[in-house]
This record gives sequence, C-alpha cells and structure tokens, in this order.
Amino acid sequence: MKLLITEKDEIGKVLANILKCDDYREVEVTINDKKFIVPSWFGKDYVIVSAKGHLYEPKPAGLRFVKTIDELPKSDIKWCETDNEARARLKVIKEIYDKYCSDVVVATDNDREGEVIGYSIAKYKLRLDLKDFKRAYFNALTTSEVLRAFDNLQFMSEKLLTQGIARAIADSIIGLNLSKALTLRFKEVYPEVIQAFSLGRVQSPVLYFIYNEFNENYINVNKDRKIPERDREIKYRERIIILEWKDYSIKVDVSLSTNTDKLKVKDIIHEYEEINQSCTLDNTNDVMIELGEKIEPNELMNILESMYLEGLSTYPRTESKGIPKEFAEELFDKLKQYIDLPDSFNINNSLAIREELKEGKYAITLTPEGIDAYFSNQVKGVKKYVATYLLSKLIRTFAPPVRIRKVILKLQDIHNESNVISLEWSKIVENIEEVIKGYYESIEREVPNIGDEFNVKIVEYEVKDKYRERYTFTGLLDVGLGKILKDYEIVTWMINEGLGTEATRQQYPVILRERHYITNYNAPTLIGEKIAEIISKIDLSPELTAEMENRIADLKYLDDLDDFKEWVVELTKKFIGKIKELDDDEFIFKCPKGHELKLMQTKKSKTLYAVCPICSKKFMVI
Repeated sequence: MKLLITEKDEIGKVLANILKCDDYREVEVTINDKKFIVPSWFGKDYVIVSAKGHLYEPKPAGLRFVKTIDELPKSDIKWCETDNEARARLKVIKEIYDKYCSDVVVATDNDREGEVIGYSIAKYKLRLDLKDFKRAYFNALTTSEVLRAFDNLQFMSEKLLTQGIARAIADSIIGLNLSKALTLRFKEVYPEVIQAFSLGRVQSPVLYFIYNEFNENYINVNKDRKIPERDREIKYRERIIILEWKDYSIKVDVSLSTNTDKLKVKDIIHEYEEINQSCTLDNTNDVMIELGEKIEPNELMNILESMYLEGLSTYPRTESKGIPKEFAEELFDKLKQYIDLPDSFNINNSLAIREELKEGKYAITLTPEGIDAYFSNQVKGVKKYVATYLLSKLIRTFAPPVRIRKVILKLQDIHNESNVISLEWSKIVENIEEVIKGYYESIEREVPNIGDEFNVKIVEYEVKDKYRERYTFTGLLDVGLGKILKDYEIVTWMINEGLGTEATRQQYPVILRERHYITNYNAPTLIGEKIAEIISKIDLSPELTAEMENRIADLKYLDDLDDFKEWVVELTKKFIGKIKELDDDEFIFKCPKGHELKLMQTKKSKTLYAVCPICSKKFMVI
C-alpha cells in the first residue's frame, strides 16, 4: 500500500473519492495537553493523510536566545515542526507509514511550496531521499486529470524543490535576523516595549512603496511666477481634395499637384488580412490584474482556490498561459454542448495550445465539470462572476481570425503618368458575424473598372487669426496629494517589479495590516512610517529583492543551495551592519511639535501607543 500525502484535508477528501479510498478514519492525538483530530482515508492501493500546509519550517538555530545585535546573524538553519497540530499530523503520518505502507506518493499543490511541504515530510519524518518517493502532479481536481496524474507518477522536480527551499531559507535568514536586529535596536531606545518588529525581503519593499506613495504630498504657491504674453497673428491656407466618380464624392488625404483635374484607374488590387481573435488563457498575474480592481486580490485568490477544490477550475497559482491540446479538446466539446458556436470556431484556432506549459502547469480556466456547473446554474454569487470571466476567455481562444479584404485603387494623373496614388476604396470584413470583440467597420463601395476616370476638385481657402496671448506653465497653486493604494494596485506593482510569486503576492497587503504597519484602508500607521524610513536608510530595495528572485529562478540542484545560502548570509550581515550604525534618533517617535514620545503597551491587549509628556497627548502607533 502507498502512503499518499496531500496538502489540505479538502483535497484528501476529493482524492479519496476518486481513488476509491472509502474507509474514513479519524485519529485523536494529544500534544502538550491539546487534542487534535487527524483524518485519513484507507483504500485498496492508497491511504491518504493531509499535511494541512507547512508542517516544517526553517529557523536559524539559537536566534531566540540572542540578546545583542553583535550576535547576529544566526545562519545555522534547522527545519522545525511548525506547531502542535503539525506534530500531531506528523505523528499520524509516521505511524501509518510504518504500519501499513511501503511506498510514498506526494500529492501536494503543484508549485514550489507544495514541493517543500512534501519533501520536508518525506526527508525529516520518514527519512527518505528525493528518489525514494514519487510525485503526482495534477492541474485540476477532476476525475480524468487526477487519474492521468496517478497513471504517470514521477520523481519530484529537483529544480522546483531547490527554488522552494532557497526562497524559504532566504526568508528565514534575512527576515528573522533583520527583524531581530530591528527589535533589539527599538528596545535600546524603548526598553519597556515587548513587541517584536518585523522586516522581510519582500514585505519591506512593499511597505516602503505604500509609504512613499502615501507621502507624495506637497503644496507650492507660485506667487512670483512669470506670465508671458504676446500678440499673435496666424495666417495659413487649407486645402481639401475631393474625388468624384458616378454618385460618389469622397474627401481624400493624398498629395496632388494643383493642376490635376482627372485621375484614371490604372489598377485594382485586392489585399487580404487576418487579425487574430484567439487569445491565450490567463495565468495568476493576468487574473489579478484583470479582476483585482473589482475583488481584492487576497479574496480573489480564496475564490479561485475554492473553485479549484470544488473541481470547477484548474490550479490557481500558475505562470502558464496555455493548456494541452487534449484538455482543450475536452473543454471545446463541453462548450459545444451548451453554446451554438459558428463552425469556424475550432481547436486549431487556439493560441493557448501553442503556449509552453511552465513547470507543467495549466493556465487558469474552467474544467469540463466547471462548465457543466456553470450552465446548470450551480455556480453562484461572486464565483459566477469569476467563472463568467474565465468562460469568456475560454470561448475566445477558439475564435477564428477576422478576415478583411481591401480594395486598393491605383489612380494615375492623366496629365502626368508618373504620378500614381493609392486609394483604399473598400474595406470588407468578410466574417463580421464571427467577430466576438472590438470594433470592426466594413465599408463596401461599387468598384470602378480599369480606365474609369475620377474628377478631382481642389478647394483652397485662407485662414486668418489674430489675438493677444497670455499663458502659464504653472498655476498659482501647485498641489500634490499622496495616494492611498488599493490592494490590487499593490499587487500589480509587485508583479511589475518582479517581487513575490504568483502564490504569495496577494497576501502582503493582508500581512501588513495584520502587523499594524498599515491601516485597514492601506495608509501607513506611525509604526509603519517609522519602519519604512528605516527600510529606506538601510536600502532594502525592490531591486535587491528582484535580484534575489532571479538568483532563485536560476537554481536547479540541491547542491546549489550552499552557495546561495552563503550569498544570503553575506547580504544579511550587510543589512545588520547598517541597522547597527543607525543613530538612536532614527528609532525615536516624535509628536507633531517635535517632542520625543514615550512608547507604552496595554497589559491585556498589548496594544502599542505613544504619549507626549510635554503636550500631554496620546498617539496611536498602530
């Protein structure tokens, strides 16, 4: 029997149904006087247990015991159980493996984090090496997709695993050490404060971006500005050319000599053009940009995750814009059951089937089951809104090109045969009934014969204008207002800067709110502003974080991790040195009048606030 490890209980339940693991069992485990229920599903070939996220996380050994900044950084990484529930689940996984199983299959999410979750359990709890277990990769929780994955079990991708571990190590070494250094410096100034302060390789540039956009405020009164003035007199001639043939009288924009009165049709050319209507499908970034303004990115990811778990759509964390041809054929056949598409819509039109699948993942789209659910009205509320968008992209990918035929007249000056002009006479959209989006104008005129003549009318007139001009380059009042960003604007900026991943970007506004560095409407708090100023002083920039993402993307083998870790440690030392060198004044909060504030914390809620002993006023820091 094989032990099958999934990432979430919901996925374990779905796989149990597909793989006929019908014997559901619950194991009660007590860890440190707390009881936990761990579900499992037993079948003929598999027993399924879920990890429920990360059960191990990397931590610098000894960091919690550091008392001075000179002891930093701590870089000896230990993979530790995350919490008591993780210990409970690991206990059950180990017991089931030892008692019932001879092989292990990891079926965690199809991304770098999924690799790290599965590998850390196999390595640190089951003592297995990378080649001692198999991996199931699927892009949708549908019967056909899951069975395909289990018929084609593979070894885990060492490249994705290495990149996932590298990102976790970088976050741990940089984030935890810098956070410790920052906290120690604050406690040097405010020893009574027990709150820990946080810096991170991705979080910090995001916070500074929010702070910087918010603080772009200024008012300038340009009282002494110069207002130039002058008298202007403008004279110019306008020239309009009109061609006449039969009942047609057409204004044209061509160059003709003033003595031209007739043009003869020398040649008639038919030009054909195809404009692609098909599109690729969306990856995570595309969906966030398209729908993130309507639905906050973190909520949008939750919706996509829920649709994936229900088998309605493909896996939502992906960089791919394509799908395999076989899957596209399934989707197209399903669409035709519900929509009477023109015969010209077909698989071969699709740009999505020509796209490379990055890391083997599919673009985000509805599954055949999702299409069934949509048209049977089983998809409700905001999920229907998202599903409608995905469905529209899916239909469009099968659309034929717009076919345009142009009729070009070659017109020759009867007095000067070397003077030949081209005139677009007709522009005909031959399949205008198949246009699915956009404005296409079809203009069809009677076509003249070769030798037919056009009369030329040239109308010229003079324009005169005389006035006194006064003008300003700047107004009396020049005002700039800082910007309060929406979540989707923050996520879009992260995408453009190459910060974070498709799996994590939408989480950062939420994390910064939870840490009280920004308010619920994304304005920096006092503590957020103070930390943002420190981030600027130590130069923890988006460019550096993007460079680290590029280095991570270049990693291929587990053996590459030592050199990468060495680079991360040296980088961390540099930042700790900069934090150490900052003057105490950089950590001091001041009231609007410039008086030093005293930081306080409530005993029950540990809420941080500040008091000005001179002004006798209280200020909320978070």
